[in-house]
Amino acid sequence: MGNKAYNEVLEILRHISIKHYLKIPREEISRLILGKDENFDFSYDINKKFSEQNISREACEIFTKLYYEYIADDMQKEGIKEMLDINQKLNDIDERN
Repeated sequence: MGNKAYNEVLEILRHISIKHYLKIPREEISRLILGKDENFDFSYDINKKFSEQNISREACEIFTKLYYEYIADDMQKEGIKEMLDINQKLNDIDERN
């Protein structure tokens, strides 16, 4: 059985600009294609915001990593890093409670 999160990420990638898509190395795309779950179908609703989609945490993490490493400019990277730091702090607080 493959990884359902890979299916989700591949579907998300279908909805980004070709300019951004081409920045992601072929090896990364191939890894997602080869590892996806052939029995899982995921649909991305273009009429909803990203945050309103039913996307798994793992898929969000994979997409964020790809976006950060290959697509984001320096300013976007700074914003992503700040959000990840805040999320980590919130997770640490949750684990302590």
